[in-house]
Amino acid sequence: MLAAALFCLLGLSAGACSDSDNPGGTTVVGRGQYETLDGGTASFAALQGKPVVVNFFASWCTPCRLEMPDFERVHGKLGDQVHFVGLNLQEDAGRAKNVVADTKVTYTIGLDRDGAIYRDYGGITMPTTVLLDAKGSVVTVHGGSLDSAGLTKLIADKLGVA
Repeated sequence: MLAAALFCLLGLSAGACSDSDNPGGTTVVGRGQYETLDGGTASFAALQGKPVVVNFFASWCTPCRLEMPDFERVHGKLGDQVHFVGLNLQEDAGRAKNVVADTKVTYTIGLDRDGAIYRDYGGITMPTTVLLDAKGSVVTVHGGSLDSAGLTKLIADKLGVA
């Protein structure tokens, strides 16, 4: 836990707000099954047809928790045009549910218990936000926290949704 918290802090102190575009359009939608908070499973393949914002968070990551209300605001504005999925990284459903209760987010939340999806999507710091196009291809990976204006701009610039 301490190592994970240090990882988060080091990412922020190093200015870990970076974007990595995916000009090759790697599609990871087939590998994108995740556990739902109620113990079921869901997949990114079921979301094809609309772009997707995937945000990785953890209970120990303060910047993650601070940005989630901003993601909720953008979800409120763009949720009919873009799917929003928050994935709790390497924790149990109880911790994820506590974060959801604290931040009051209403978009889809799931679990990435072993970090496989995070690694597949190129996550390198916390928080990490990944934008997928309507076909499930990774468009960009953003490391570091985002506020509502930054997230809105990223979605507009990379997905063409305003």
